[in-house]
Amino acid sequence: MINEFSIIRGGLLDRFFDKMHIVKKGSPSVFSKILLLLGFTWLPLIALSAWDHILIGKVDIPLWQDIGTHTRYLIVLPLMFLAESRVDKRSKQVISQFIQSGLIGPEEMDSFHQAKVKADRMCESLWAEVVMLIIVVIGVAVKITQNEYTLTSWFHPYGDDRLSFAGIWVVFVSLPLFQFLILRWLWRWLIWFRLLFMISKIKFRLHPAHPDKAGGLGFLGEPPLTFGPITLAIGVLFAAMLANRMLYLDFKLLEHYTLVLIFICLVIFINIAPLMVFVYKISNTRRKGIFDYGAFINHHYRLFDNKLIQNSSQESSMRIEDASTGVDLNDLYHAVDNMSPVPFDWRTMLTSLLTSIIPIVPLLFIELPIMDLLKMLLQMLF
Repeated sequence: MINEFSIIRGGLLDRFFDKMHIVKKGSPSVFSKILLLLGFTWLPLIALSAWDHILIGKVDIPLWQDIGTHTRYLIVLPLMFLAESRVDKRSKQVISQFIQSGLIGPEEMDSFHQAKVKADRMCESLWAEVVMLIIVVIGVAVKITQNEYTLTSWFHPYGDDRLSFAGIWVVFVSLPLFQFLILRWLWRWLIWFRLLFMISKIKFRLHPAHPDKAGGLGFLGEPPLTFGPITLAIGVLFAAMLANRMLYLDFKLLEHYTLVLIFICLVIFINIAPLMVFVYKISNTRRKGIFDYGAFINHHYRLFDNKLIQNSSQESSMRIEDASTGVDLNDLYHAVDNMSPVPFDWRTMLTSLLTSIIPIVPLLFIELPIMDLLKMLLQMLF
């Protein structure tokens, strides 16, 4: 069943929530999840920093001024959980559309269901989460000795590699949990990519003259994109990371525009890469359609010429009807010829672009005074 399919459910964290009776069938539990994880990640940092008197003072960068930390746990972490229902709904909608639109016939239904079964197994894969945990442990080992600030901070209040109590908590609890959530979303994206790749190998009933210009696969790129909410969360996290560096490490945003461009390209890649697996099938459909429709139109016009020239006494209304049919066939051929090689259009690209840029725009106000920024915009326009 399509409704039973989900790339969201499964894994160690869901089992933990189930044991804690947070996940209740038929009732929303996302806010319970968020509050529980905030209790493990952000609230202890506030309490421990207050205990060490580094919450609002005593060091150059107290906790309350750390934009990156607050953004990570108060904005990005809730966004990752709030995105689950949207991603789940959108992915189910996309998968069900393959059946509802008739793209996959009864003879290919077994292959289609096998692809979903493999995706379900990947969602429940223990080995995948073991690898994630190993990566998190490696990250902890690196973070223990890393101090990127030359100033004293709530993390390193002594100006060396020694950690505060809040720093110990963030290294061994808060940050590993957050990194595990990020890696879990990366795994879900890989599952989605592989699922669409397996589906792309199934024999489709694509229609080259379909008005979506993708043979009937245009629904794949219809906004909102499946992983759009997650790319927005990543954009917010990236912007917060840049903000910290701009405020405390003399990082100049305009001097590192290549880093921003790379990030924008990454966001676009996350959104459209799974759709690119259908390029070969769409291109083949267009190529075959040009030959098939071209041959049929040639046959039609050959019959039309015979009627027009050899049977000039034929009713004029019949000749007009044949000519009208020819015009319709011409429109069909143009539709085939104008097929896009990808199952998305400019709206998909624009959505991805805006998702990556919007969180970064406020950073310009940190680097440039508002009047200088307005003057720059006016110079660009006039």
